[in-house]
Amino acid sequence: MSEFILEINLVTSITERKLGLEMGSLNVKKKTETLVLGRMVVFNLLMQGGVTPAKLSNYFCKHRTAFYHYKKLHKFYFTNLAAYPEYITLYKQVLDEYENTSVSPRYKSKLVKLSVIDDINITIKSLQAQRELLTTKN
Repeated sequence: MSEFILEINLVTSITERKLGLEMGSLNVKKKTETLVLGRMVVFNLLMQGGVTPAKLSNYFCKHRTAFYHYKKLHKFYFTNLAAYPEYITLYKQVLDEYENTSVSPRYKSKLVKLSVIDDINITIKSLQAQRELLTTKN
């Protein structure tokens, strides 16, 4: 498992624990209020960390437009603090715990770097598979 996936799992597990959810429950198709709240926190925290919606959609099997919607709501909630105080509180709690738990306190640069490394690893595997196909057919 790559470091990038471990960081995603760390953010997800912190959020699930704060909400009292079972591990892995945020990556399901249900749309209860608690699950949507948790997803918004995880996705916005990761996007604030520099991970692109396209990259997140690969790992969470959600369409990237959902991430843009969550980003828009995040801006609205932080502009209008009374609109959804539960979201703001949970977001700050998860961010604080993630920064304290993660190896690097500067999570934004770390997530971007790990995301790029993961992309490179995927490309290398793809190229190796293509090379294998080309060399076995000759």
